[in-house]
Amino acid sequence: MSSSFPAGASHVGYSLAEGDVHYDCIVVNASLFNDWLHDPIHIQYVAPYLEGRLRFPVKISCIEEGHPGYLAHLEEIIRELSSKPPAYQLTVKSRLHLFLTLLARENNPSMLEAEAHNAYFPNRERFKQLIRHIESNFSDKMTVEQAARQVSLNPYYFCKLFKRLTGRTFVEYVNICRVKEARRLLTETNESVTEIASRVGLDNPNYFTKLYKKYMGTTPTRERKS
Repeated sequence: MSSSFPAGASHVGYSLAEGDVHYDCIVVNASLFNDWLHDPIHIQYVAPYLEGRLRFPVKISCIEEGHPGYLAHLEEIIRELSSKPPAYQLTVKSRLHLFLTLLARENNPSMLEAEAHNAYFPNRERFKQLIRHIESNFSDKMTVEQAARQVSLNPYYFCKLFKRLTGRTFVEYVNICRVKEARRLLTETNESVTEIASRVGLDNPNYFTKLYKKYMGTTPTRERKS
């Protein structure tokens, strides 16, 4: 039987037969969908599940008979994550989108969107404006406190909501945006690594190299050579 555990629920299962039991656990992190944050289709159909406003069905196998396809997508995701063939990440993301498509057709989250939208995620539009600012002003030295003020929240609550929305902490998200821009500059310009590091707000070249390797799996110098 395939099940889904809502946040805060007890994570436990019991075997109904003798023998060994095998569990596969899939944790869906919102950071998988960073590129879709400003997409209205994502906001309508995917965000309600990632933000907790809608829940995945607890016992997926119970609805599989009338709506085949749920388990096939999950099983393919598990196979891809286990074997990790080239570009497995694309398969996982596409299967997740297909899985969420089936859920959307079953549950029609658009009916609940207006009711839960403002109550669950205060100042959503300000968050979107903040994220757009982060994605286009790479050299800004914005602190968590300054970002929290932009959306009229205290830093603690801001950090919780920001991670729920993006799947990343505020600092992680800023650094990832900087590294992505650095990668573009490394491949499209002749600027030195030091100049690029400064342009994306990372004035310390050693720290820039450390972050780049952390998120891109290689160094800026090797990136340029490749």
